[in-house]
Amino acid sequence: MFYPDELVRDVIAANDIVDVVSRYVALKKSGRGYMGLCPFHHEKTPSFHVSADKQLYHCFGCGEGGSAVNFIMKAEKLDFVEALKLLADNARIVLPEPDQGVGGDEYYKTKQRIYQANTLAARFFYTCLTSDDAGRDALLYFMNRGITTRTITAFGLGFAPNSRDALITHMKEHGFEPDELAVCGLAIIKDNKYIDKFRNRVMFPIIDVRGNVIGFGGRVMDDSVPKYLNSPETPAFNKSRNLFALNFAKNAQADVLILVEGYMDVISVHQVGITNVVATLGTALTEDQAKLISRYAKNVALCYDTDEAGIKATLRAIDILAAAGVRVNVMTLPGVKDPDEFIRKYSAESFKQLAAAAAPSTQYRITLLKSRYDLSNIDEKIRFVGEAAKILAALPNVVEADAYAGQLSQSCDIKKEAIDAEIKKIHSRESRFRRPDKNETSPLKAIDEIQAGPVQAELLAARSSRLARAERLLLALMYQGRPVAKKTRAEIGNEWSDHIHAELADMCYRAWDAGAPPDTISVMAGFDAQDAAYVSGVLCDSFSYEDEAAAADDLILTIKEEILRQRIKTETDPVKLQALLSRQAGLKRGGTPI
Repeated sequence: MFYPDELVRDVIAANDIVDVVSRYVALKKSGRGYMGLCPFHHEKTPSFHVSADKQLYHCFGCGEGGSAVNFIMKAEKLDFVEALKLLADNARIVLPEPDQGVGGDEYYKTKQRIYQANTLAARFFYTCLTSDDAGRDALLYFMNRGITTRTITAFGLGFAPNSRDALITHMKEHGFEPDELAVCGLAIIKDNKYIDKFRNRVMFPIIDVRGNVIGFGGRVMDDSVPKYLNSPETPAFNKSRNLFALNFAKNAQADVLILVEGYMDVISVHQVGITNVVATLGTALTEDQAKLISRYAKNVALCYDTDEAGIKATLRAIDILAAAGVRVNVMTLPGVKDPDEFIRKYSAESFKQLAAAAAPSTQYRITLLKSRYDLSNIDEKIRFVGEAAKILAALPNVVEADAYAGQLSQSCDIKKEAIDAEIKKIHSRESRFRRPDKNETSPLKAIDEIQAGPVQAELLAARSSRLARAERLLLALMYQGRPVAKKTRAEIGNEWSDHIHAELADMCYRAWDAGAPPDTISVMAGFDAQDAAYVSGVLCDSFSYEDEAAAADDLILTIKEEILRQRIKTETDPVKLQALLSRQAGLKRGGTPI
């Protein structure tokens, strides 16, 4: 294969697996994933599962599984290269041809060249801000907004001089020609001549989670327009698939990400020690950004501007994040326009309190809706309750809907039975357009069926023991959370019953040590086709727990018990046997680790 690994990852990442599989399989939402009838073997009860957040598919009936490229290989009967080409065409990515020989990695080289140019440009902008007379006003701009020199250095903030070719001249000295800078998004053509794209602006480097400078945002210091100017799309930069400051937030070890609108909002909040905050890149939140967020956090606190545009953006973001499987709360900023203003006016502690008190998205929607009606007017109250009922009818969790219906009943002095009846009426109207599938099942039921069935009997028998099952469930939890991985390494380490379990655990350990969740594409690339199918089953074989930490503790204890039980069965030395029995007794009391 002549394609570099980074190009392969980019092509697979550009193809959402739900979209790919949906062209071949009728999928229906099931929990956080999707279920359907497997296209690779005959079945009447769906056991084919697609995980949107892990970007994997797995059939619990026939054992097929993997990434989008594995699915295309199987469905279209293609080899790896041809399957990758199909996905590349779908994502409008141009792949180099085999006859290009050593030039076949041109795409990778171009990206590396852009990284180098952007890094050099970032240093130039930083120097202009901190040591050039021309940057004095820009430095004063940051200082007036409360930004310290330490924060300027941490974020690599800079200044683009008010010159048509200051950057171009500097970059020429380091081997970059103007036409190459245009590819990098640092130069444009005007009046048949190359000029700097960014001029007389304070500069915000945009850095990916691997530490590469992928682009820039530039802001004017007066009332000129456009207020913000971002780098254009390049092979290294897609503003719809990246987030500002995620390189910092991924290391915050927080269970929630705070999502704000602007660069300055991020920087101001970060400066007071709250680092689990990110922002979109001058656009409304996209589905790709929501999927990226879901890799790093399952909870998001939205903290958008309090004007009408910010409210509209909040409502839209709630829907997009919910579709990506993220739980959303909304922060309300009293008396200020945005987080930057709040931090400068109040304190970090006050901001933390607001984050802790963020309202669940449903409560936010209802409160916002309520503010637009005069509830002292009976007609407006009826319209309000009718609109609120639509919000509750759309909730997938019936317990949540019932709780809010009760709250709505009390606040509006309307019988809960009447609200329930209105919700039921809405469901009835919607059901006319939706025919339920009698064969629909849950991943848990499918797992039970595969373990009892004859498919791949030998392999399943080897991997269906209580020990192996506990390891699989624990690995799925490790894949999703750093605390579980840390605890598992401390108590289990590398002692696993299956070599694939051990390899997967090691990948999880290393990924979380680097400050990021395991990268599914890289993980799957580490196994051959047969093992990759099994790994996809391990990662898709997950459940919802009320308390994931407690579930992990139970699984770790089970694994220790089973390892001890196996050792006791085979131990013939009386002294060693007695020691093992003592440790077993200690385990049952919750004491001695293995």
